[in-house]
Amino acid sequence: MSDKPAVSTEELESIFHDIQSDLRFDHELNGCLNCGICTATCPAAHYYDFSPREIVQLLWTENLEGIYDAMQEKIWSCAQCYTCAARCPFGNSPGGLVMLMREVAIKHQ
Repeated sequence: MSDKPAVSTEELESIFHDIQSDLRFDHELNGCLNCGICTATCPAAHYYDFSPREIVQLLWTENLEGIYDAMQEKIWSCAQCYTCAARCPFGNSPGGLVMLMREVAIKHQ
């Protein structure tokens, strides 16, 4: 049994809508080759259960439950150094997406 409270589908959709409707979303998420460069160069990924690639994949595939789960703990491990953005061949900014997700997480507390 999970110790997390159940979250309604409507709430998950509302959270994703708030992320996706932010003007920064389309600028920060351009696709993903799943190359892993962002995670390989991420300082937080070396010390915590955090993967910039996972954040991009969750948002790219619109995995609502995965996004919600990441917003509970994983996104708070990011140091906001933006090394991921500097290295991404697609021009994604996982750090920017994490900042956006943090703002939405606070809004939906």
